[in-house]
Amino acid sequence: MSFKDTFMNGEQGLFKASSLTPMQKLILRFVVIGLVFYGFAVVEGMIMRIYQIEPISAIADYQYFAILTAHPLVGIFGSTYSLVFGAFLFLVPFLMKKPLWSFKLGNWTFILITVGTLTFWLAGFISHYAPLYTLY
Repeated sequence: MSFKDTFMNGEQGLFKASSLTPMQKLILRFVVIGLVFYGFAVVEGMIMRIYQIEPISAIADYQYFAILTAHPLVGIFGSTYSLVFGAFLFLVPFLMKKPLWSFKLGNWTFILITVGTLTFWLAGFISHYAPLYTLY
């Protein structure tokens, strides 16, 4: 069995995405998006540290300040909140032995966190939006 088949289907093809409940799929979405935004924050952090040691010619000052603005917000809202909401959506129904009050509200929470964080992240990279560091 190749690595790709094992990665996509699980060991011996035992993982079936169709066997997941809608709640498990929502929790998995929160976790995956949280890890993606965590990766964004890690890359931004490395770029910022390298820029402080030796300025990179490909990154202008205004671009650096835009990254400096987006980095904590992507880390907090994108990764941490997504992982916390995913844990919340798993633990509360499990511990209370009741279904989630509104599955639609969970979906909207996922959409709003994802779109809001992605919008802010793209605003920093595309339009160099850096409201916190305009006085420097």
